[in-house]
Amino acid sequence: MYSEHPEHSDRLSLLFGVLISALLSGTLVIAGLKAGITPGVSPLVILVAWGAFSARASGARGRRFLNIAQVAGSGGMSVTAGVIFTAPLLQILYTSRGLEAPAVDIPTLMLLSVAGSLLGIGFVGLATRKFLSDPSLPAPEARACETMIEAAAARPEDRPRLGRSLVLGLLASFLAPLVAKLGLVHEHIVLFARKNADRAFSLEMPFNPIYLGIGGLLTLPTALLVFSGSALRLMGDWGLAGVAAGSANASAWPDNSMRWVGGGAMTVAVAWSLIKFRGAGKLAAAQKADSAGVLTVDPFVRRWLKVSIVAGTLLIFGWIV
Repeated sequence: MYSEHPEHSDRLSLLFGVLISALLSGTLVIAGLKAGITPGVSPLVILVAWGAFSARASGARGRRFLNIAQVAGSGGMSVTAGVIFTAPLLQILYTSRGLEAPAVDIPTLMLLSVAGSLLGIGFVGLATRKFLSDPSLPAPEARACETMIEAAAARPEDRPRLGRSLVLGLLASFLAPLVAKLGLVHEHIVLFARKNADRAFSLEMPFNPIYLGIGGLLTLPTALLVFSGSALRLMGDWGLAGVAAGSANASAWPDNSMRWVGGGAMTVAVAWSLIKFRGAGKLAAAQKADSAGVLTVDPFVRRWLKVSIVAGTLLIFGWIV
């Protein structure tokens, strides 16, 4: 039924993705501002799509349906992250200088968000095959999504039972924070702590089963990469906690210095991706089309993706001028 009218399935997945994108983006704004980072919502989008449209997800075009829903559903979070981490800059600068903060220019904010979205759709769309098939891009979230899509589209006898995995997993993720808030258990266990005047460091193990679920979705190389990055951050924070207050090192190395390591790593990753993006066209021409058509971008769509890039660029230049 779905193979006879594939455009209907694509429209449904796009509509579902846009709807859940709006819901997740709106609900995670405050949490993202408090945490300083926005969580990856792609696995959550796939999980909800799998549960809500289990028949379509397990059908002949299940992988395509889930991929489209995931991309549309997680795209809004990229816009949210771009807004909440950059838009307040003017207000912060004015406030830090004791000046009255200017009002938020909502129309301009919306215009630039649309421009950024058009640019993102164009560049990522043109490099679809590159980003989804390149083994040198070990993005943890992408690997988790790949694992979940493979499980959802597997044969019924090979597919995990949602009643046993999803329901119990959600129940455990709900009960663990609840009993911690009620004071029945500790929210975390402090494995190691270090305090020096106004600086402190602690290595904690949280009481939250969701981390076990995230770890179970990752491949071993990706898990090791994530562990190495976290270990580097922890070692840096441990060293910063030992800097004596009032010393020259204290002013040169504030206690939040390691926060910029992640930003630097992301900058290098983006630069590397842009360099490798140049070879995406050659790679797409050399490889054969995927049998399910998931990674194939037809010429008509490619033209509109290029138009999207041009439109986003013109919007930005029009705003600057």
